[in-house]
Amino acid sequence: MRPGGGKEKGSNFEREIAALLSLWISNNERNDLFRRTVLSGGQYTQGIGKRGEPGDLGPNHPLAFAFIDKFVVECKTWAYLELIDVVWGKHALYDAMMKVKQEAESSLKSWMLIAKQNRRPTLVFFPVEAVFYFSADVFLTEQWHTLFNGSVYMFRLNDLVKYPIRLEP
Repeated sequence: MRPGGGKEKGSNFEREIAALLSLWISNNERNDLFRRTVLSGGQYTQGIGKRGEPGDLGPNHPLAFAFIDKFVVECKTWAYLELIDVVWGKHALYDAMMKVKQEAESSLKSWMLIAKQNRRPTLVFFPVEAVFYFSADVFLTEQWHTLFNGSVYMFRLNDLVKYPIRLEP
């Protein structure tokens, strides 16, 4: 892989997250419920009339439809996340958060941004409005943070996926 990894690194990360989310929603039974979307979501953002699927992941199996009906998922990797810059709206992570938020709003869904810094745990960001999809236990036992005046939650992804997600009404 060339220095930095670029597109190949991002594609591999999306596949890794697709497998992890599949295991999460299937109680560790399947790792193939999600797939990368066409052009990694680019068909939606660059298409006329917002055609295609928003986000980086789409359903590859009926079990994944309930999740994708609720969330637009964006996956990003960087050498450095620079979280302090995110708070000030200055980093590409902030831009990615605003992009996935816009895509989610235009498709009447919630959003989830999954981000990784080299050699650090993967983080997941989601809006406070999505809190009812997650087990209360995760908020009682795991470390988490809020950003932007409490409007966005941030967890380590591996901590969040230890707890069941509620996708049924």
